[in-house]
Amino acid sequence: MAGVKVHAEVIDQIINQSFLIRPEWALGLEIAAAFVAGLVLVAVVAWGGPVLSSLALCLMLAGVAGASWYGFRHLGLLLDPVLPALCLLAVFLVTAPLLILLGNREKKFVRRAFGQYLSPTLVSRLSENPEALQLGGEERELTVLFPISAALPPCPRPLIRPRSRLCSTAC
Repeated sequence: MAGVKVHAEVIDQIINQSFLIRPEWALGLEIAAAFVAGLVLVAVVAWGGPVLSSLALCLMLAGVAGASWYGFRHLGLLLDPVLPALCLLAVFLVTAPLLILLGNREKKFVRRAFGQYLSPTLVSRLSENPEALQLGGEERELTVLFPISAALPPCPRPLIRPRSRLCSTAC
């Protein structure tokens, strides 16, 4: 039955004069699409992190497949989505693990360098945000209370009632 259906489709295309064509520029378009999509994916992986880059990969693969389908369905063009899709997968599978590995290496360096000198919470905060490391420190407002009760004159007993034993021994 399948052979009969194929022959019927061929006869229908000949009668209606609607043929699929693969233009000469199709290979150039596929290579350009693979190159541009690969560059965009590298940029997203570098600045977006693993979750955003995975989402971008899925959207780009769907876009390549959708463009190929649109060309086939509405324009009668035969455009191959395999080359751009394989290039996108190759770019993602090479760049994403490398950037994750480099990010973990930087966190390990910060933990090793400051782990002996700072509190664990501060070390974890610095490893999550290495940009916080600045030479020269930072300026902050600080309020300091200095108890100087030894330098005060003795308290007159009838005027002040001490509220605790510490105050009663000081006065």
